[in-house]
Amino acid sequence: MVVNAGCQEKDYVHIQAKMKEFNGDVRVVRLEKSLVALQGPEAAMQLSKLGDIGALPFMGQKEMVILGEKMVVTRCGYTGEDGFEISCSNGKAAELCNAFREGGVAMAGLGARDTLRLE
Repeated sequence: MVVNAGCQEKDYVHIQAKMKEFNGDVRVVRLEKSLVALQGPEAAMQLSKLGDIGALPFMGQKEMVILGEKMVVTRCGYTGEDGFEISCSNGKAAELCNAFREGGVAMAGLGARDTLRLE
């Protein structure tokens, strides 16, 4: 599960409370990772500038070396367009975003992105 960084403390408290309802071994593991979403009709082309996405299907996932780091890439979209979520170390997130910006990608915050959601 990936929680929104702005809500992580609130989500963590909620998850801890709900864990009591499950039978079995349930643990919360907090990773120091960042998640960069790349959405839109040019997403595949932009990501391909940084690494080989191959024939990654929708909702498929693979490890890719991007900017010298192994990152986990998931092909998904929630704006009605193709897209990717890239999980990287916190230390590489800004460099990854800057590489996309240098390639012509415009940055948008979560509020702007949420106006495009389909649900």
